[in-house]
Amino acid sequence: MARRIADANGISKIGSRVRASITDALNYAIRTGLIKKKDEFLWHFEDHLPVIRDRSLLSPNSKKLILISDEEMNLAIIKIVESSIAIQPDNAVTLIAKLFGFARVTEDMRKHILQSIKKAVKSEIVKKDGEFLKLI
Repeated sequence: MARRIADANGISKIGSRVRASITDALNYAIRTGLIKKKDEFLWHFEDHLPVIRDRSLLSPNSKKLILISDEEMNLAIIKIVESSIAIQPDNAVTLIAKLFGFARVTEDMRKHILQSIKKAVKSEIVKKDGEFLKLI
């Protein structure tokens, strides 16, 4: 997590002191309730709904699907399914990637997004009706 915070702040090299400072600051913020940590993501203490963020202007290090929380991915899935009324998972992949600012979809990205769609169906965020995804 220290690496992601450093990248987001334009710090290219982090040594042990910088890493320790970031970790201490994170622990303090969590302990005092300024932020919450859920899995590998930090959230505002009021736990607002996530927003779909366009990553097109981010550096390649920050433009990775693994850096998108399940909550933000689910929101994108809902948005695409809602705007399409019904859509096949393979067709949804490209549209979901575009929402996040990705110009093209690699095979690894396709697999990741399809896996996220399967999790969303299993969690009853959207439903599968035959070959199509629909809102619940």
